[in-house]
Amino acid sequence: MELNDKIKTLRNENNYTLEDLAKIIGVSPSTILRWESGEIKNLRRDKIKKLADALHTSPAYLMGWEDIVLSVINDNKAILSLNVSDEERDVEALRPLFDELGLILTTKTDFDDNGKIKNVSFSLQNSDYFYNFSYNELKALKENIFAYSKFQVNELLSNAENKTKK
Repeated sequence: MELNDKIKTLRNENNYTLEDLAKIIGVSPSTILRWESGEIKNLRRDKIKKLADALHTSPAYLMGWEDIVLSVINDNKAILSLNVSDEERDVEALRPLFDELGLILTTKTDFDDNGKIKNVSFSLQNSDYFYNFSYNELKALKENIFAYSKFQVNELLSNAENKTKK
């Protein structure tokens, strides 16, 4: 989702009119309209910060640097919702292991025109190799790693228990 779409979507989710948001930010309603239409693409940093605060999100989300958005629910309490897929969350659990092994895990998320996730792909690389993974392959790897780790921890605990009984 582009910056202009994010501004309009979040403004509507927060039940702001153009005039309401303009007053909060300190710009004219026509400026907000030009941001939402994409006519103005380069916003000043101070306006991005004010806009993010008013829309209950982060400047990084607005600018497309992260997929975390603060949303407002009906009673106007801010909640954190992740605009990432379950697949991405599962795979993120492997990132520390890959980092330790000197491998770079890349996640690419494609969105449809409505901002919904339509595809997630993963790649793993180091200086010699580049491999694209399906989610099922990475999930199987994660499950195997955690099963092995659990086995090792249980063995360690079992051996420690036997040593204390002697």
